[in-house]
Amino acid sequence: MTSFLYLFIISSSCYVFGIDIGTEYIKIAVTDPEKGIRAALNQQSKRLTPSYFAIWDFYNPTQKIPAVLDRNLFENYQWEFFEPAKSHFYRYPSHVVKGISPLIDRSHGLLRREILALQLREIITTIEEGKFKPSETALVFTVEPTLSRQERVALAETCKLANITLFAIIESPAAAARTYAMEKRSFFQFGQKIVMFIDIGATHSWAAVFRFEPNGQRPIVNELSVSYNSTLGGNSIDEKFVLFLEEKFKEVNKINEETEPEFDGFSEKAKMTFLREAIRAKEILSLNDIVNIKIEDVFKNYEMNINITRSEFESLLGFFTESLQEIYNEAVSKANLYQNKIDSLELLGGCSRIPLIQETLKKAANMVKLNRTMNSDEALAIGAGYFGAAMKDNFEIKPVKISSHLQIQILLKHSKGTHLIFNETNKNTDKVRKIFNATTCDRNYTILADGIPMLDFQIHLPEANLTLNDKLIITFAFNRFNAPFIYNISLSSGISVKTTFMKPYWMMTNEQMRDSQLVIEAMEDIVKKRQKVHKISSEYERFILTMKNRVNHDELFQKVTPPSLQNEILSVFNEHEKWLDSMKDKQINLNELADRFMILRRLTRDAEIRAELFIKRGPEFARLKRLLDQVFHDLTVSWPIKKPYLPVSKIESVWKVYNETKIWYHENIGYIETGEDSYELKVLPHHIDKKITELENWYNLTRKFKPIVKPRWLKKDKPTKPKDLPSPDPNRATKDETKEGLFKTDSNSEVKSKSVGNAKSEENNDVEFYEPDEDEDDDDSDDDDEDEEQKYQEPEIIYDQKIELTPEFLRKHKDITSERELKHAIEEEKKNKEL
Repeated sequence: MTSFLYLFIISSSCYVFGIDIGTEYIKIAVTDPEKGIRAALNQQSKRLTPSYFAIWDFYNPTQKIPAVLDRNLFENYQWEFFEPAKSHFYRYPSHVVKGISPLIDRSHGLLRREILALQLREIITTIEEGKFKPSETALVFTVEPTLSRQERVALAETCKLANITLFAIIESPAAAARTYAMEKRSFFQFGQKIVMFIDIGATHSWAAVFRFEPNGQRPIVNELSVSYNSTLGGNSIDEKFVLFLEEKFKEVNKINEETEPEFDGFSEKAKMTFLREAIRAKEILSLNDIVNIKIEDVFKNYEMNINITRSEFESLLGFFTESLQEIYNEAVSKANLYQNKIDSLELLGGCSRIPLIQETLKKAANMVKLNRTMNSDEALAIGAGYFGAAMKDNFEIKPVKISSHLQIQILLKHSKGTHLIFNETNKNTDKVRKIFNATTCDRNYTILADGIPMLDFQIHLPEANLTLNDKLIITFAFNRFNAPFIYNISLSSGISVKTTFMKPYWMMTNEQMRDSQLVIEAMEDIVKKRQKVHKISSEYERFILTMKNRVNHDELFQKVTPPSLQNEILSVFNEHEKWLDSMKDKQINLNELADRFMILRRLTRDAEIRAELFIKRGPEFARLKRLLDQVFHDLTVSWPIKKPYLPVSKIESVWKVYNETKIWYHENIGYIETGEDSYELKVLPHHIDKKITELENWYNLTRKFKPIVKPRWLKKDKPTKPKDLPSPDPNRATKDETKEGLFKTDSNSEVKSKSVGNAKSEENNDVEFYEPDEDEDDDDSDDDDEDEEQKYQEPEIIYDQKIELTPEFLRKHKDITSERELKHAIEEEKKNKEL
């Protein structure tokens, strides 16, 4: 019997994300069955996304946001995610929420669970060029060991609000160990290895010791110890550095009570300037020995331009190195190891790149060299990705068995006392059974994690059927979210037990869940609407600038636009430009913006169309001119020589269309050359195209014309098979029949070449003209080559041939031996067809 803590059902999905949300950055790993596990890129093509969310009053940014925002008034507020929110942080730090904790609280008028849900939906829909959808993805979170069980359950609620499947929640040390086990297996394939991982984050640091054993294809990874400090991190270094720079600024400019009696500390905005410069200098000093720092506009007209050396910076870190060494020693001590038993020390986190921190750890571990074999920024997210991939049926991955310590006490409380269920040394895979006397035990229980209620449940026992020997057996375990839950409740006699579960006070009720979902939907709808406004506004502004430039500098646009219309365009566009400038700091109504944009479009539409058509018709007229020259050349030079067989009627048709097109060309060429119709075009591109199409059709129809010819007989007894005769089938004449007794030709007969005119006047009944398809080859040179290869003379043209020389016709008239008999047979066939 499972508790409600496990109601977040795990479903299959195409993509699983491993996600590490730190105080400063979000890192995501995508598990793709085709491309493997990789770090995802955000909209800026970066692997690190600032975990910032900013919200403020749009009309009054300095006004404090109420404790609870009315979703009907969201239009009055502006919010940003990630990089824009981080930029806003340096101007208005009070508007910004960073990181994941505390997830139970309310901040900036919203629940922190609502803010995180918005961030998750935003980052999933924007990474990897926006190809993912929240409803089609699943997450594996990696969290710090210090994150409470309360917040882990709240994280599951957050995923439900975001309509995202939550696969599991694992701790950061286990994620780092999984990445090491998957990617560095060669390091421990010949024997066990003890590895310590140290992660220095923005607000906390931890050290964890793991033992890696090969065990064939399924390595075993055991967590030996974890030590952490929830206040030691990169932010503490930044705060110390900021104080140092502030004192330097006052020292350089000699600011004190005597010189500046009104000075009462730096403003919040000035402190953000110092913070930004401190972070930049810290990163540079990790690589260089000196950095230049320039600060101005923080107090009156004072400024500072100095150089800071690495030794000066490291002199500020004494407190940090001492605390870090304590974490290291505590982790070694908890693991019951000597310092020389640590085989490797892997560094994680951005601050681990600081040289002094590396030297401190070398000295503590008595090592010559520290290791950084994994990506210090992405290793945790990648490890969470490997965990999610191992849970997927469609993803093949080598199994790794990892167990971790709980680092927490879990208690069972009832009216008669409190029982310890799990302690810090228990593993998250352990199951614990508690046995009570069924007749005397309490019926109401509460599970506590570090004193916070995690689950209330009531047991309903069949009192009438109980005996003194009946025992109530409750089995406790941890679910995939690392939260305690009831694994099973039963009686020793086998009688079923009914249990009622109640949510603790800090969990969201169903009504609260629905309200939060409505808040998220309302905010996303407003974002979509604002994106449309921003897009139209950008196009609107760009259109104003473009059209003003065309009116002032584009000669073509000036040519097709009357001066009065040019003046009107400039006047109207200037008014719209002023209106747009006045709305920079105001909410713009989408419908009003679209209407104003449409007014400008209508005003310039005709002129834009004229300019487009004006520039197109010149090339079209040039194309018409080339076609006229080509047709004239073929009519007067090429066809009389190469195609003397063309019918006069077709030639006359081409001449007629050519002359009509030529006249139209000369009538309208003046508009093209002078542009006298620029304000109202008389000749449009489609008019020219129509003339070109008409002439091309007649020209191509005549150019592709070919006659049907009759065969010439080479020998009386052995006639040749017609060249284009189809292959015979069983119902037609056999091969031998087509070779003998068919048409035969007198070898001495002569063929007279006739011109088109002569052909029409002589024996019009001897030739049939046909018009081939457009796809048929019409290359005259190929025809000439074929004529030269033939062994017989140029065939005589046969006009008006209506009978096809099929194999049936050949079998029927196989005794024909002369041309006259052939003509007679054809005439008979024609008469039969007519009858």
